[in-house]
Amino acid sequence: MERGVRGIHLLVPELHVIASSPLTRAFQTAETVASAYPGVLPVKVDALAPGGERRSVLSWIQMQKDDANVAIVGHEPDLALLVSWLLSSGEKQFVGFKKGGACLLTWPTHITAGDARLVWLMTAGQLRRIGKKSPKVKGMDP
Repeated sequence: MERGVRGIHLLVPELHVIASSPLTRAFQTAETVASAYPGVLPVKVDALAPGGERRSVLSWIQMQKDDANVAIVGHEPDLALLVSWLLSSGEKQFVGFKKGGACLLTWPTHITAGDARLVWLMTAGQLRRIGKKSPKVKGMDP
């Protein structure tokens, strides 16, 4: 996971907020991500727990600063459903994640469901390969 986080850090060098499901394993993953971003601590967001409400997650994202880079750590299939909904506002899942996978979404203007743009979507293996090319991230364990 740490090599994958190095890959994420290379792709997203600045991160301001990390939201996590309150469940232990997801929060541990969020802490691993946070280790690459000094001064950033994960925040537990109840709506990211399995079965959480997508609209509550969207409301939470909308409350962040306009220029904030926000990471979300959650569970499948809820995370894929959330990303699919943010991209299309539809109910069908068309994006999928395996453990350690990640994507980058942006919004052209207002953060709303259906208006997100997919910049990249990567598997854990792809992130690890990118992470191999990256020097050790300050603050992360070897």
